[in-house]
Amino acid sequence: METKVIYEEAELAGEFQGDFVPPPGTTVQEFDMFLKNLRAKMDAADLVDAQLSEMNKEVSALKSRAAQMLEEMGRKNFKSPYGMLTRKEHWKHANPQGDVAKKLFIDWLTEKGLFMQYVTVNNNSLNSLLKTELVNAQKLGQMDFLPPGIEAAKLHTTILFPKK
Repeated sequence: METKVIYEEAELAGEFQGDFVPPPGTTVQEFDMFLKNLRAKMDAADLVDAQLSEMNKEVSALKSRAAQMLEEMGRKNFKSPYGMLTRKEHWKHANPQGDVAKKLFIDWLTEKGLFMQYVTVNNNSLNSLLKTELVNAQKLGQMDFLPPGIEAAKLHTTILFPKK
């Protein structure tokens, strides 16, 4: 049975209180069927994700073994009827660890005129900081606090539908 859900640009905001009223054009039964379908798809996706995760672990282990075998043969690549296997090597640096290392690196970037080009802020950390700062500013009566260089927040909606 196909379920039709008509939202007519309805936006669900906050939590429902009292009797549930489905979006315009949708009955409670239709919405329940919609949610049953959503739950089934989420459960199926979880199963596929678990299978894919296991497969990716196996692929990673096989790739590691392939790299090891190429190294043991003293080769960088191997042409097979199944494709060209190539082993590439490159060095990677880790980000500075600890406040002292971070300060030294930031000072070096600033000295070279590169700070603005390389500075980034983790978005989750930024939002956490700004939430805290907004609460503190509101306690002082500043209802529209926004630090310099930061645009106004945009509303993002997340659907939570945990298993029972």
